[in-house]
Amino acid sequence: MAICLICLGGWATSCGGGRNLVEPASSPIGVNLPWLDDQGQSPTPCIISAYNHRIDVILAGDAFCNKSSNALVNTPNLFLYAGPNEVSWAIYAFPDVVAVAAPFRISVELGNAPTQYYLGIADYGQQTWRRTLIDTPTGYYDIPSEYQPVSPTGKLYIAIVAWDGHYPILASVTLNRSVVPMYGICFGPYLKGLNPNRKDVIPREQIVSLLEIVSPYCEWVRTHGSTHGLEHVPAIANSMGISVAAACWLGNYPTDPGANESEIQSVIELGLSGDVKFIIAGTEVLLRNDLPPDELIAIMRRIRDATGLPVTTNDTWYELMRNPEVMAECDIIVANFYPFWEPYWHDGDGGVSVDKAMQALHYNYQNLCSAAGGKDVIIGEVGWPSDGDSNGAAVPSPENAALFWFNFASWARANDVKYFYFEGFDEAWKEPYEPCGVGDHWGLWTENGELKPGMMPVFNGETMADNWSYIPDGDPIIEFNYPLPPYGVDEEALLEGTTSGVNPLDYNVVVYVYVPYNTEYPGAFGWWVKPHWSPACLTPIRWDSTWECRINTGGYDEYATKIAAYIFSDSYIPSSDYDHIDSDELPQELTDNSVAHIQVPR
Repeated sequence: MAICLICLGGWATSCGGGRNLVEPASSPIGVNLPWLDDQGQSPTPCIISAYNHRIDVILAGDAFCNKSSNALVNTPNLFLYAGPNEVSWAIYAFPDVVAVAAPFRISVELGNAPTQYYLGIADYGQQTWRRTLIDTPTGYYDIPSEYQPVSPTGKLYIAIVAWDGHYPILASVTLNRSVVPMYGICFGPYLKGLNPNRKDVIPREQIVSLLEIVSPYCEWVRTHGSTHGLEHVPAIANSMGISVAAACWLGNYPTDPGANESEIQSVIELGLSGDVKFIIAGTEVLLRNDLPPDELIAIMRRIRDATGLPVTTNDTWYELMRNPEVMAECDIIVANFYPFWEPYWHDGDGGVSVDKAMQALHYNYQNLCSAAGGKDVIIGEVGWPSDGDSNGAAVPSPENAALFWFNFASWARANDVKYFYFEGFDEAWKEPYEPCGVGDHWGLWTENGELKPGMMPVFNGETMADNWSYIPDGDPIIEFNYPLPPYGVDEEALLEGTTSGVNPLDYNVVVYVYVPYNTEYPGAFGWWVKPHWSPACLTPIRWDSTWECRINTGGYDEYATKIAAYIFSDSYIPSSDYDHIDSDELPQELTDNSVAHIQVPR
């Protein structure tokens, strides 16, 4: 019986006569290799055991062991050689790899063919092996994400078999991290029954174990608070090579006036610790109307003065655009985008279907960037639930959650967008707090730490083609939706329409109504721009090429007999001289500067 001992990272390399350092029954990591009979031989047990940083391969029987050849280690590659009718065995220990950081890619290069080549992946925690056969001169094997080898020494071990009945074999085996990490993830560790609304304290060991799961997959994490255990996240994450954006949770707490102050004090301490890159003062405070803008701004300034770090707040993109004074105070713009909820949370009914979600997000993101005044824009939250009830056209399901993640990550990589995906793990405590029963289904991982189906292609570096950019098809056209707002009805009238052939990001609509002369209201005569005077006369075109404009804004508007609309590029805004045109005809300049126009009687 032959014994082959392979060690790396300063360990010894040797092959020779055999002895088992630890009896298999008592070995903490002893396992059997039951698949040797795949070579056409009778089942041949093989024992691997480790003790004091040494690894023994004990091959029972003579079928292969009496022809085993030496295995040479050349870090980081392992080279095997087997002569004619010989078999080469080796155990390759990767000493610097924490096993739970799967997935990995094993690259295999064989010196010549024909040959057969087996890889065995040790899972000491389950006392099992996974093996694959590579029968091409060059190939690779990906250890899948759901298979995460665990050993008491925290190493990944790979057993290698190479043989050929006619030709020598020279094989090089290299272990590469195959994960392409995301930019950042929202880290919520309230799992295993914990609930922040009860002020539960998160155990430090729970934070460590959850960060170990996500650490290979992300470069950044962000928190949503800085107390009740969350204050430990920055230091732990930094020790794992992860950058941190720390947040203080801000709310309206009339019965607990010290809650906000505790969060502010804690995040200031974290900012002074050196473990935080920037600070987020409050999440969706404006959306919930928990604090007025001026109070939020005062808190941001206080944290900035105390820490010297960049400070921002995190809110929905539309609330930030509605509060330009808050955006002006932010060192970085951190905005949430949720096509699943929008326009449910933005003057509409129902969300966007998953196949159109990135088109909507791309449009809204570009508009926010234009309003940001050159400041760095980071997506603070974005995601899609994997279960629950539909919100209009937005349907939660495992398939749609995986599709949205794949589509979003492809868009972010193509456009070099920084983001924190929402979220790391399903958190059961959120279930009662969101409509549609989706609150506990936003995680990339389940509450048990399992990556959900369909999420892995992003981490493999796969991307999908651009389906978010508007590609004009045909000549520019503008149309009205019918029926038009009724004549003579003195109430708010909403004119709706569509465009085609123009990118909504680069064009606007301008609407005019014509009021004929009458003796009762002679001053109402002529064409009037709607809904506001210049330059606010521009009506934006939505991401889906639809638009709407309020045309009854006072005076005699309900008796307008003609309606006209133009499409103008962003480079043209009609002169204020054309806000009211005291004439039966519209100026030719408007037609000359438009790419399309329409005029209809009412």
